[in-house]
Formats: sequence, C-alpha cells, structure tokens
Amino acid sequence: MPFRKWSVEPVFLCRKPLPPDKSEPCNFYPITNTALVNCLRQLSSVAKIANQIFEEIGCECRLLAERTERLKDKLNTCEKVVSKFNARAVNVRKKERCDKKSGWVYDQEIIKPLVKII
Repeated sequence: MPFRKWSVEPVFLCRKPLPPDKSEPCNFYPITNTALVNCLRQLSSVAKIANQIFEEIGCECRLLAERTERLKDKLNTCEKVVSKFNARAVNVRKKERCDKKSGWVYDQEIIKPLVKII
C-alpha cells in the first residue's frame, strides 16, 4: 500500500456547550457519561475501520499467493522442459563454437583526470 487509503482522526469528545436547562454546572455525571459514550463510539469506529483495513490486506495477500502459485507452476513446467534437453545430442559446428571478436572498442577509462590549461 504505497498511498494512504485511510485517515483516522479523533473527534473532540466534550467540546459542546452546556444545555440551557442545566442550571447546576457542578453536576458532572451527565457530562462524564456523554464523554464515555462518545469515546466508545470512536473506539467502535476505529475497530470497524481496522477490520476493513485488515480485510483489504487479507485480500491482497490472497491475490499475491495465487500469483505465486501460478509462477511456481510455470517454473516447474520450465524445469521439466529443460531437464529433457540433452546437450550431447545437439551437434554444434566448430565455426559456431569459436570466440567471435566484437568490432566495438570499449572505453575503460570512465573517470579521466582533469587537466588545467594555464
């Protein structure tokens, strides 16, 4: 997964104004209950997203395993074909066996010293 597919960011749990009917600001039980409920909602959302991510990873792993099996089958068939070859049964002419010289001249000096002209 080279690119980011999912972005999970927390949401503020308790940044809501107090309802106007609440005259007692010292009663924190409803506020803490709301915060805990919102926290549980966020955790369930994160678990749901994590489940989707792991399902995608599992699907990609299955596809990779199938491709690997196909490649393994191809290699096995190539190995069978190559094992049937007999190098002594094929006649090669002597002219084809001699080393051929290339017409190209390769430059061995890749890095040349700098010469200052004064």
